[in-house]
Amino acid sequence: MIFNGIRVLLQKQFQRLSDLEKELISWLAINREPVSIAQLRSSLVSPISSHKILEALESLRRRNLIENIVIRLQNYKNFSRHFAV
Repeated sequence: MIFNGIRVLLQKQFQRLSDLEKELISWLAINREPVSIAQLRSSLVSPISSHKILEALESLRRRNLIENIVIRLQNYKNFSRHFAV
C-alpha cells in the first residue's frame, strides 16, 4: 500500500513535467552516472540550447527530482537523478 502511494505520487510529478524535463530525467535515469550539460545536450534528439537545458534542470532540481554534483577538481557541474526517482 505504501509503495503504491509513492508510485502514484511519482507518476503525478512526472505528468507535470515539460517534454524537455521528461526527456532529461529519463536520460539521467538510464545513464545512472552524473553527466555534464554538454553530455546531456549531445544525447537529446532535438537540438536544444544550453540555456533551455539549464532552465529545465533547475526546474527539476527545485522539485527535488535531480541533484547538482559539483566536482571541484574539474570545475564544472554534473547532474544526476535522486536515487529514489
